[in-house]
Amino acid sequence: MKNVISFNHEIKDASEKIASTSKFLKLAGYKVDHIIFKSNAYRTIFRLGKGKEFFSDHRSCNLGKWYYSEGMKSYAHLPEFIQLSEPHELVHRYAEENLRIIEVPDPMRALIKNANRLRENFEKMEAASMKLFHLIDGLIEKLKNNSHSLEQLEVYQLQKA
Repeated sequence: MKNVISFNHEIKDASEKIASTSKFLKLAGYKVDHIIFKSNAYRTIFRLGKGKEFFSDHRSCNLGKWYYSEGMKSYAHLPEFIQLSEPHELVHRYAEENLRIIEVPDPMRALIKNANRLRENFEKMEAASMKLFHLIDGLIEKLKNNSHSLEQLEVYQLQKA
């Protein structure tokens, strides 16, 4: 019987580690999504608007969908989570601003005329992206350190209900 109980605890521990790793991979995956988003933003501008179908706003991308649903329910009490919102929105905003600049009848002329503004927007997009990635890494570390136990999270969620 002692072996069965021990084995049961080992299975529970392994299951919890897998679930925890899954959360971390999901968050890391959002960073990859935004690297691809930024690459598409650059490509779309320099292809004069071709590829704009890859653009999404900050609420429609995978991170945005998670942030405003599952993430908000589970992590709204963490400052590291709340701080994700602004830089995430800015990454999308600056890419979208650049797209609007070239969505004109003569996109090549707009590209040349607005080269400095496009560059500035891309620099701002990159700065916001770096901040976003840093915050995601901080959230992952916070969850790894598990300074907020599952019991604390459950109490917080019950208080909200």
